[in-house]
Amino acid sequence: MANTVTAKIYGPAQKMRFLPYAFAEFYLQAENYVCSFMKKYAVGYDGGCWEYITYENGACAFIAPDGYQLTLPNYFDEPVSAKEAGIIVALYAYSHFCCVAFERGWQRVNETMAERYHTLRDFTETLPPESQSRIFRAID
Repeated sequence: MANTVTAKIYGPAQKMRFLPYAFAEFYLQAENYVCSFMKKYAVGYDGGCWEYITYENGACAFIAPDGYQLTLPNYFDEPVSAKEAGIIVALYAYSHFCCVAFERGWQRVNETMAERYHTLRDFTETLPPESQSRIFRAID
């Protein structure tokens, strides 16, 4: 059974508060990463108005403009909701920027990105089982 978790949603006008909090030194690259990821892997994605969300456990994610069919290199090829798409792309972004920070020797940022990834992954376990399963298959 899914737990209820309180969330704070930021609109597009508030993204400049959300992105530095969520992505530290990578906040300028984060939005580009998200849009590029979606253009490459989300069938029919053509931009749109994203929402930015933080959960009471500290997890940070996005809510995509719509649900999409995601076709990923790991053979995941399924429709996902707007919320699931936002969580999936955020997890990929945290993983990517964690690796970049490690390669640059930025230990503090590396640890922040790893913490963001694991906090969001832990939050995913509060979602309904079918959403959990889709998200975990997408990031596997």
